[in-house]
Amino acid sequence: MTTTPLRRIAMLAGAVVRTLIRQRLPIVVALVALAVWAAVQVPRLFHFGQTRTAFAIDLGCAVISVLAGGLAVVVPAHAFLSELDMGTPWLLVAKGVRRVEIIWGHLVGHSLIFAGLSIVTVGTLWLALLPGQMENRGDLGMEHDLKVMAFVAMAGAYWLKWTVLAGISLAVASFSRSLIVAIGQGLGLAVLCHVHGLMDVVRGHWSGEWRAGVLAGVQRICPDFRPLDFSDLLASGAVPTLPTVTSALAVGLAYTLAMGGFASVVFACRAAD
Repeated sequence: MTTTPLRRIAMLAGAVVRTLIRQRLPIVVALVALAVWAAVQVPRLFHFGQTRTAFAIDLGCAVISVLAGGLAVVVPAHAFLSELDMGTPWLLVAKGVRRVEIIWGHLVGHSLIFAGLSIVTVGTLWLALLPGQMENRGDLGMEHDLKVMAFVAMAGAYWLKWTVLAGISLAVASFSRSLIVAIGQGLGLAVLCHVHGLMDVVRGHWSGEWRAGVLAGVQRICPDFRPLDFSDLLASGAVPTLPTVTSALAVGLAYTLAMGGFASVVFACRAAD
């Protein structure tokens, strides 16, 4: 191909998006949004007092993190390994497309899909939490405009997080020959990316110098996703500050570049099937 690398990456990303749409991924996204809406309605069935909205936000964010986070691992691995089974990447390589361009084309394409996923899921959460949707209009305790800003920041944070998970999934799929193994390894690494929050809880119950050393070692090895988590701020009625948003953006971009680069290196070392 005589086009520039960026143009080839854009063309590959567009092909990925069109393929996922043809495979009815929007239906899955709609089901995830429905699950988020249903989760937010749970507090309406019980009495949680002044903490009802905070509980609804936590529950909705948990559903988004589990279901959409799982999609961020499963979808890229399935799409990439499916193309490997059909031999599409090797055909592109024979036509002059670099392997690094194939990886980044997939990563950009999935990033676009997950941008839409974050808008739909977080938008559903916002709509479900509107005062008109709740029994007590004063239960939200947040200004309308500030609430919108907070949800926009959360949607961006989720998008960055899922893009990083897509990079991890592509890195695993680049050397794996089994979809089940790739998904299992990707989900395991996704759990490790959230281990810092768990370690903060465990540290309060563990004592001893060697245990503290183990926790410190685990936290140094695993990526830290805490800067990309705005659910606690949202539940408290606060809006992320500019330094918080900037830190999340820097962390998300750094992890994305690192995972995309690692996947590119791994795929470059893979022999043609």
